Amino acid sequence: MSNDCTLWPPSTVRGIKVLDRSLFTKLVKIPFAKIPTKSIGRIAGAPLMKQWTIERMNRIKPIMEADTKEEKLILFNPDTFTDEVKNSVRNSFKELLELDPEFGTKEFTLTYEDWDLKRCLDAIFDENTRISSFTQIGHIAHLNLRDEALAYKNVLAQILFDKLPKVKTVVNKLDKINSNFRFFEMELLAGEPEYITEIKEFGLTYRLDFSKVFWNSRLSNEHHRIVEKLDRDCVVFDVFAGIGPFALPAIKKLVAKVFANDLNPTSIEYLKENIKLNKIDPQRIETYNLDGAQFIREIISEKLTMYLKEDSCDSLKFHVLMNLPALAVTFLPNFKGILDGKIEMLSHKLNFFVHCYTFIKATEEKPMSWFEEQAILNVRCSLDLPNLQMAEVHHVRTVSNLKEMFCLTFELPFDYFLSSVNNSMKRQIDTENQHEVKEKVPKLDS
Repeated sequence: MSNDCTLWPPSTVRGIKVLDRSLFTKLVKIPFAKIPTKSIGRIAGAPLMKQWTIERMNRIKPIMEADTKEEKLILFNPDTFTDEVKNSVRNSFKELLELDPEFGTKEFTLTYEDWDLKRCLDAIFDENTRISSFTQIGHIAHLNLRDEALAYKNVLAQILFDKLPKVKTVVNKLDKINSNFRFFEMELLAGEPEYITEIKEFGLTYRLDFSKVFWNSRLSNEHHRIVEKLDRDCVVFDVFAGIGPFALPAIKKLVAKVFANDLNPTSIEYLKENIKLNKIDPQRIETYNLDGAQFIREIISEKLTMYLKEDSCDSLKFHVLMNLPALAVTFLPNFKGILDGKIEMLSHKLNFFVHCYTFIKATEEKPMSWFEEQAILNVRCSLDLPNLQMAEVHHVRTVSNLKEMFCLTFELPFDYFLSSVNNSMKRQIDTENQHEVKEKVPKLDS
């Protein structure tokens, strides 16, 4: 749709950088058919009602009051209500109601309050600029604006604040990323600087400080997808657990045990708070505030050794979750040799699965197969396992035009855990796909 449509904000709002609500006022003429109130029930579900009537707005509805209680007005879309459509509607009324309705037009003054969020946002942009999508986390609306939309940030924020009743705070993501804990820096655009909020996801409630921890509502289906793979025989190691979007539903799924880690102490604080908030048995989960490399080489090593020495281990499946797509691949070499000198052999197969998330970037348009191949190559090079087979390569989402997010699931062979760690081993990650990660990569222990 465009500003030329009748039911669209006036062209005077296009390009505004400061919100002036009076500019959204527009006088429109809307065609109607007048019918007896007692006949409404007979046409409410008729095809003509869905096909030609006006879209519900704030004060305007497909069926409205007439001057008397005995009659109703059926309002039609003024941009599609041609003479041909009018005749078709007339014939339908004659057939359904056995009457010839009175047609006319009615004037309405539409104001800022009448236009919905989408109309308001789309109407202010020129043809070459569009808003990046936004997400809502509790009472917080989070924008991630492209460069060309930054000039509109204040008017966008105010419209979001006005049109989303539950929103009290509007923020925009900045390019700067916290180098230690990987949450993004942001600027307040509208509302109050209230960043502690709650969000519900698949029956669980998460409390968080959005200014200090990471949360991405777009990953809710991904959380669910992974958890659906788990059962009572699974032990879960969540290397970058955050506030628990994988760990907590895994416990609800009644997995055997969860070991959850995050480098950000605030994330661990909220993870523990969310354990209490959701009345989860704290004995089912152990939390750690460690670097991911240390968690792998110490905690996973220790716990895996413990389980492998138990007689019941043959029924267990171990799942490692690594949801830090900008960095996770670089942590993979830490698995090498974690059982060296601790376990010599197994009497049964080790079921050890890794779910590793990664971003893949291109410098020009590429088919999806190229992104998939690059993701697989990065994992194989990082592990120094050129023939490693993937159990699944799942496309999580398109981040931007040239950037894709994947989750690669693979099974690490038992021999890899027994291999001696080579201090000179280098992670041969495609530097183009990892260039945005500027912090120091965790080192392997000697």
